[in-house]
Amino acid sequence: MKKWIRVLVGFVIGAVFLYLTLRQLNWEEVSAALSATRWQFVPAAILFLSLGYALRIIRWWYILKLARVNVTPQVCAAPFLIGFALNNVLPFRAGDIVRCVGFAQRLRSSVAQLIGTLVVERFLDLSALLIYVLVGLSVLPEGKLDHRFIISAQILGGAAVLFLVVMVLFAGPIRKLTDAIDRLTHGKDSLLHKVLRAAGQILGTLSMLQSPAKAFLLIVTSVFVWFFEGGLFAMVGLALRLDVSAGAYWFSMGAGTLATLIPGTPGNVGTFDFFTKEAMQGFDVSPTLASTYAILVHVLLWLPITLVGGVMMLATGYRATSTPVSEPEKSTTLT
Repeated sequence: MKKWIRVLVGFVIGAVFLYLTLRQLNWEEVSAALSATRWQFVPAAILFLSLGYALRIIRWWYILKLARVNVTPQVCAAPFLIGFALNNVLPFRAGDIVRCVGFAQRLRSSVAQLIGTLVVERFLDLSALLIYVLVGLSVLPEGKLDHRFIISAQILGGAAVLFLVVMVLFAGPIRKLTDAIDRLTHGKDSLLHKVLRAAGQILGTLSMLQSPAKAFLLIVTSVFVWFFEGGLFAMVGLALRLDVSAGAYWFSMGAGTLATLIPGTPGNVGTFDFFTKEAMQGFDVSPTLASTYAILVHVLLWLPITLVGGVMMLATGYRATSTPVSEPEKSTTLT
């Protein structure tokens, strides 16, 4: 029952943000903007999206490899895309559950290992998105935000990026420290013990990166993943003839995507659109045109992946527990 209350709350939040996105729309201006849209940029937008997802799949394959799960990138594609498609249409992040639980046998991996790879993905994506937001803040037109706010946000965001990078690069030594503190406290039922234990599990997952060099490679890869996704935002902007700097597109991408951390609907309807719109209004785009831009971007982000993942699910009969495709490793210890 509590889960469905969370779903209801998410839909209410999404509806509120969708109302805030649409309330200033001038439908005549929307019609004029769509009539003047250069639709030839849409295939380029889909190409950028495809490149981004191809790189995401390769990144997940590499993370699995570091976790000693031996599969090919081609084998990773179906679970990955089906998972994203289901996340777009079902609540409770069902796609992530399917990717970790439904395909564990197919990937010859434990559910815990696959959950660990998702944790690593989230850390990497958060780091890359924060970088794009920080860069975007520096190119906002003067007067849109108080200079002190921008400086404060850049300091706090930079500290967050640095914290995430340190956590990834030095997860192993930090975990040893938290384990040592846990042993010294001896409070098995204390809140501190529970916090340290949870931290140890997360750090154990991050330690699969094994070395600063490999972690750095994954961070750089993540920056390129989001560069390609930002390319879709840029192509939509060119299609709508927006007169903004290039940095505006990647800033709106970062703002809209980080907003999906707010509980909402499957597919992040409302939350993504509102913050993407607000980001573009910071670059002197009219409310109507900014809303049109946000919604068109959202459709192009949502529709192709949902269709491709759905087709893959139907084509395979969703045989999530089909014959294993790789031999299991004798040791699954993360180092």
